[in-house]
Amino acid sequence: MARIEVPIRAVIENPPAGVTWALQLSKGDLSELAAPSPAGPTRLVFDFAIQADRADDGGLRLLGPGVQGPPDGRFFYLNSGTYAGQAHPTYGRRAKVRLTGLTWALIESLRPGQRLQVRIAGTDKKGGPACATVPLLEPDWQAV
Repeated sequence: MARIEVPIRAVIENPPAGVTWALQLSKGDLSELAAPSPAGPTRLVFDFAIQADRADDGGLRLLGPGVQGPPDGRFFYLNSGTYAGQAHPTYGRRAKVRLTGLTWALIESLRPGQRLQVRIAGTDKKGGPACATVPLLEPDWQAV
């Protein structure tokens, strides 16, 4: 099977006010960042694409800008504060969003114009930007 492009939408629900967010596209540094698509006070949206193909063992292999981590534990980062290029912020954090919930069946279920969407809470328990490995909000990954 040839490599296919998979459109992704990452939504940050209720991010803390005054904090800049960005999708980290480069690996290991902050040289390439992407701003959210439509931005609003209660919701930030990042639309981007990754590539998928079959691994040698028949499993799913995810690649492309922003895709990080080992083959069996891929993820992407949503950065905030200094990690998102904001000058003089209070925070410098990265929210790690796992791609492990993606499957071939889910990718193949996409109709033209649809994306695979994942949502996270933008604020941690102390009111700051979400960081570390973040839980996905229900219903996990879905076609939209």
